[in-house]
Amino acid sequence: MQTQSVVGKCRVLEELGRGSMGTVYLAEDTTPDGQTLAFIRQGRDKDIMLKSFEDAPPPVALLDSRFNETGAAFSPNGRWLAYVSDESGRGEIYVRAFPGPGTRVQLSTDGGDEPVWAKSGQELFYRSESGMMAVTVDATEGETSFGSGRAGFCSRTDSR
Repeated sequence: MQTQSVVGKCRVLEELGRGSMGTVYLAEDTTPDGQTLAFIRQGRDKDIMLKSFEDAPPPVALLDSRFNETGAAFSPNGRWLAYVSDESGRGEIYVRAFPGPGTRVQLSTDGGDEPVWAKSGQELFYRSESGMMAVTVDATEGETSFGSGRAGFCSRTDSR
């Protein structure tokens, strides 16, 4: 696979290495227009970086802190970025306006991982210690509000 290839809605940024399991590529999520890639920089902590495919500028840090930020997921309209941060001591789901400015909003209260937007953009799903959660997104009259997390569906290991 060539770098700059699109797989699903993710664009491959670079080949990281090859091994017995195959080739590993660096990619995370792209904006709906495919022009910007969000990926995770590995270092003393994990930070969300942005790489524009226009004029090939170097990647820039979107979230660069002493905490780990992962799981970048752009909303279908490209106006929001959901991600996971462990700044509270455990992974929680946050959203922030993209490209900004704007404040971030914490959506999860019981831990969270792997945010995924509904194709409609009216819900955001994530995994928590309680199971799968869903948050409603109301974007009317130029304002966007986020509901509280509610149980979406149970995992096979749920004994209820």
